[in-house]
Amino acid sequence: MNATIKVNYQQERFQRWLDNVLRTSKREASVVAQKQFKGVVAKCFLLTPPMSDTSFAKGFRAAKAAIKRDTGKAFLPISDALSLEKLVKRKIQIPSGGVSAALAWYKRQQRPSKKPYVDKKRPILKSQLEQVRAKLLEHVGVTAAGWSTAADSLGVKYPAWIARLKSKNSGSYKFATTDTKLKIEAKNTSNHSDSSYIQKVLNRAFGRQADAMRRQIIAALAKGKVDSSAIQWGQRS
Repeated sequence: MNATIKVNYQQERFQRWLDNVLRTSKREASVVAQKQFKGVVAKCFLLTPPMSDTSFAKGFRAAKAAIKRDTGKAFLPISDALSLEKLVKRKIQIPSGGVSAALAWYKRQQRPSKKPYVDKKRPILKSQLEQVRAKLLEHVGVTAAGWSTAADSLGVKYPAWIARLKSKNSGSYKFATTDTKLKIEAKNTSNHSDSSYIQKVLNRAFGRQADAMRRQIIAALAKGKVDSSAIQWGQRS
């Protein structure tokens, strides 16, 4: 990441509602805090590509479909059975370098500073195109894997296709407690997304978990299980 993650309004809301839950709960503070932070981490997963606010399964299918669509725009698949004579006759020249060269070329086309597919489609053998797609699919979920250390510590479940990427980006998690303070910290140190993007994911996750705690408190108030005088609502709850 290229900047420091900053506390914003949604994180302040999370803190306020966590304080409300802590004041009204009979459970140990560290247990309550980690349970709520577990909710934040779970939401971070589902807000990070390829999920982008959907399920793990749907996110993976969407990423696979996107890879197939985008590589289809970039490459011209050639049958492996086509003879050299027919290739020459059709004036088709398959660039050298095989899968690695094709993959490197494709990644260059994805750079924001370059319009994608400005040149004509790059010829490639169908078998090699499938290998290119498989290589690209191996990296799907690398940003999401940055929540895995926190998830493992808090008991948040995630699929194997994300777990396999922990060697590339596992993030970090810290939990510390004293007589007067609780400190919980999760970091996603992905090089595939800048800190501003991770910040947005965190903001939304903190906001949604704050909403969940707010609903919990309101439900408890309705049942008479919580004293309303113990609740701090804030100007914008």
